[in-house]
Amino acid sequence: MKIKILIAAFAALGAFSTGIFAASDGDVGTTSTGTTDVQLVVPDLVRISSLSDIDLGTYSGMGTEAGNTEACIFRNGAGTYSVTATTNKGDFRISRGSGGTAAEDIDFTAYWNDATGTTGRAALTYNTALTTQSGANTAAIDCGGGTNANFSVEIAASDMQTKNPATYSATVTIVIAPE
Repeated sequence: MKIKILIAAFAALGAFSTGIFAASDGDVGTTSTGTTDVQLVVPDLVRISSLSDIDLGTYSGMGTEAGNTEACIFRNGAGTYSVTATTNKGDFRISRGSGGTAAEDIDFTAYWNDATGTTGRAALTYNTALTTQSGANTAAIDCGGGTNANFSVEIAASDMQTKNPATYSATVTIVIAPE
């Protein structure tokens, strides 16, 4: 137990340390020269932007419903990133407004592609990081106005055909993290 506390104390000190500076005072005279070091830590940063809402429209009674949105992934460092997706419903599902029950929810499958479009996409597991994604823009925080990734969803016909008439929705949260 003492070792764990000691390690935690050293870790905490390291987390708040800003390094050793070499500032110096000048001497008294007709001029005086002092020095100061300037230090800045730039962490590994990422940003997701350019997402659009996915409107699947009105279900026709047949076939799978699918939709997607392009995204811009920026990373200031080299390397890969991970993607984790969740919803405000506790799983990949959409639900009708007030008065709806969990049994009336409609499940969907979510996908991520580290390139534009849906070709080559990988299925996401709810609240689990999809790792080793590449292709992040390292030159422009807004991808120069373009996109370099894609989030998509699909709902099987069997998941929609027996549901009550209503508008179903969810908010998806996508977390990008550097690796």
